[in-house]
Amino acid sequence: GIQESAHHYIGARRGDQLLGWLSLVPDDEPLQIAVAMLVVHPDHQRQGIGRSLVLHALRQAAGEVFSVTTAAGNVPALALYRELGFIEYRRGTLGPAALEVVKLRMRSGASAGAADLPGPRP
Repeated sequence: GIQESAHHYIGARRGDQLLGWLSLVPDDEPLQIAVAMLVVHPDHQRQGIGRSLVLHALRQAAGEVFSVTTAAGNVPALALYRELGFIEYRRGTLGPAALEVVKLRMRSGASAGAADLPGPRP
């Protein structure tokens, strides 16, 4: 399934052990790349692996706009993305349980403000 997927995957390994991975896809909004998933093995969380994966993706596509959607209550994820320079610009709900989510974005390789990004303003 991974080989046939439209996702682009980046992994972090130590020896033969996969510590975490990130997947990227074209966002539903034009001109943005979405971080579809960021997963770090529970035994290796809080070691900078997720941060390193996101930073690697940002460096590989300098100048591109990246977005990410996460649960509004996912404090660690929101802190990570905000520390990396992502700016919240949309809130909504997903699914039958109406999970509250936050969408953030940033232009990679730049200290761009929200005015430099496409689409609706916060």
